[in-house]
Amino acid sequence: MNALLQRFSRPKVFLVVVHCLEARQAQEAVHVAMTNGADGVFLISHGDLSSDHVVQLADGAVRAALESLGAIGSSLVHGLWCDDAVVRDHDRLHTLLHASEFRRLRQDFAWDGLYFGGIAFKGGRGVPHEALGATARLARDSGVDIVTTSGPRTGAPPTRAKIAAMREALGPDAPLAIASGVGPENVALFLDLTDVFIIASSLETAHGILDASRVRATADAIHGIESRARGSATARA
Repeated sequence: MNALLQRFSRPKVFLVVVHCLEARQAQEAVHVAMTNGADGVFLISHGDLSSDHVVQLADGAVRAALESLGAIGSSLVHGLWCDDAVVRDHDRLHTLLHASEFRRLRQDFAWDGLYFGGIAFKGGRGVPHEALGATARLARDSGVDIVTTSGPRTGAPPTRAKIAAMREALGPDAPLAIASGVGPENVALFLDLTDVFIIASSLETAHGILDASRVRATADAIHGIESRARGSATARA
């Protein structure tokens, strides 16, 4: 069983990005996400909140949201997302040295969360299409739990060809995430190729303010494939 299934117990995962401008706004956004079908949230400081404060919000706000649903876990900060996982197919030594340092820090802090590492990510080092597969495999093999990519800019989805190349290279058991340009209107285009959808701006009515109906519509689109699969299995049985 891969790390994604171990953590979420489902094959398709929907994570909402909350842009944290201040504490109350962030807490309300987490509540909207967690009560409208999201499987979890990423909190990113876009205001004056310190990193320590964001971590405290991640624990407290998610705890409050989950308690309102009657489900609570013992450890709530489970994921780290970096736009650049420092994976370079043309410089494998540099990649492996970085990966070794990350593994050491992971052990030192006894952290058992999921590492979402970005490759071919917007605003970062570009990866030629012909190198996408090798770079994705190198990320997987150097300790990235969830290989994560994006479209060319905020609000723009990746091409299906890009995601297909990475999916083929990773194989069926290594999770793949998209972190830009996806919403309820187009998520179906990637459901057969992608395991995790990390979504922010397409769900907002204003910066940091989530639209509950769009969160719910996206959750239904992502998780509906599971319901259809279960229904098909029952019918065949």
